Amino acid sequence: SAASDVYKRQINDREEMKDILYVLNGTKRVTKNESIQDAPINIDDEIKVDFHFIEAGVSTIFVYKKNNSYYIEQPYNGIYQISGDEYNSIEKLVR
Repeated sequence: SAASDVYKRQINDREEMKDILYVLNGTKRVTKNESIQDAPINIDDEIKVDFHFIEAGVSTIFVYKKNNSYYIEQPYNGIYQISGDEYNSIEKLVR
């Protein structure tokens, strides 16, 4: 099943977290698509990132490839296109 293919890694290192957030903050919000589900569907090479905030609980994003383009999706917020380089940067940080 697709769910078993999801790679999980906990990142506690502050510098690694800063690097991931830097890539995420650099993304231009290109797509106007709304996210209307808990997780993206019909996608490839999914990376799920859960940010655990002491004050605010957990915030989840998905980074993935679909139709030869790369995206970041924040459930119920939005879907944003990123470059292949940005995808690869995040992948290197989390794998």
